[in-house]
Amino acid sequence: MEPPSHIMTCHAGAADPMSDDPLSESILIVVSDASCDAAGAKYSVCTYNVRTGLSYIGTSGNIDS
Repeated sequence: MEPPSHIMTCHAGAADPMSDDPLSESILIVVSDASCDAAGAKYSVCTYNVRTGLSYIGTSGNIDS
């Protein structure tokens, strides 16, 4: 096995503990569209991370429940 490269050593030194697990401080947010009936419900999904703030992930299509 080869020793770690110089590049990897530099990045490891600059990383903080939270960068090891990017989802450790994330919250998924799922919001239902109230204007849709139950047969054609649509959902928007966002994530909140203490480091990056609120991010939009996407909207579902028609989900049959």
